[in-house]
Amino acid sequence: PSWGQFPGAVSPGYQPSNQNRQIVRATDQLISLIDAYVASLQPLERSNRDVRRMVDRLQDLRHEVLDLRRKAASGDFGSRLRRASRDVTKEYSDDASQAFSKMVASDSTLNSPNWMQIGELVYRIDKSIQGR
Repeated sequence: PSWGQFPGAVSPGYQPSNQNRQIVRATDQLISLIDAYVASLQPLERSNRDVRRMVDRLQDLRHEVLDLRRKAASGDFGSRLRRASRDVTKEYSDDASQAFSKMVASDSTLNSPNWMQIGELVYRIDKSIQGR
């Protein structure tokens, strides 16, 4: 079969736009921040269910970021990128933020600047995609 018959397949000659390349770079940075934060929490994951819940939410967030990255890398634009970015923002601001608040409420030593850095990058990516 030709390359176009595979779902999500990108033409072999495709060159992403400048905005899409910027989104890919930013999502790579975000994935790296999420992975580092998860690694910092893993030693506590077995003994603290709030940490375990937070790690689960971070993995969900990572999944949404990977979906956004894939769409940007394959040349999606407009509403498809905006929707994927909104999914990332919603995952961060709703589910993961609630888990973070609960985790920190049970143990204030778990408050980390990593969480703020992740949030700043989530909102910066969304802002660039939404055109604001």
